[in-house]
Amino acid sequence: RSMPEWQEWYFPGGEEEEGGHFPNLCELCLENCPKLTGKLPLHYFPRLERLILQKVNIESLACSQECNKFNIELASLRDVRISDCLNLVCFVGGGVLLAPNLKEISMCRFKNLWSVPEEMQASLPSLQSLSIEGCKEFKSFPEESKFSSLDDLKIIECPEFVGFPHGGGLQAPNLKKMEIKECNKFRSLPEEMHASLPSLQSLSIEGCKEFK
Repeated sequence: RSMPEWQEWYFPGGEEEEGGHFPNLCELCLENCPKLTGKLPLHYFPRLERLILQKVNIESLACSQECNKFNIELASLRDVRISDCLNLVCFVGGGVLLAPNLKEISMCRFKNLWSVPEEMQASLPSLQSLSIEGCKEFKSFPEESKFSSLDDLKIIECPEFVGFPHGGGLQAPNLKKMEIKECNKFRSLPEEMHASLPSLQSLSIEGCKEFK
């Protein structure tokens, strides 16, 4: 935390050493390191369970192109919380984060997040909670978004979020709670919501001026 001059994550031993010096690390928290840029090589943390990033300027959660590991699998990862990382465009640059047991993702104040990555529904099959907050460019979900395990969805202070794709919608058979707040351009709920969200118990829509 609060290392204002830290610019690069360097692993002694080189990239050839799988796991680096942290083969058993379970939780990684990086906060207020504004000069830390580039890529975060998650494949060095094979047992990572929780990842928290706040106010760091990394570009993606991936290793360098030289190591040819675009699809990163983290079977132990359960919880990801990312906020105020202005340069972060996606989870893995040019690839996919495979986390079959990931339960919760929170994304706050992403500068360049336009949509949920299309591969998310397949690569994160156990995702139960998804929160998107303060992402000024976030507009919609991909066509035919299917999240079989999703239980809780929050979209807050995303002024460009219009709704769910026309003719597609959100397929979340286990979704129980959905909150949409302070999304000025949000206009409509998913089509045939009774079929696509059959388990919904709590729905909250607040501060959405164009909702009809």
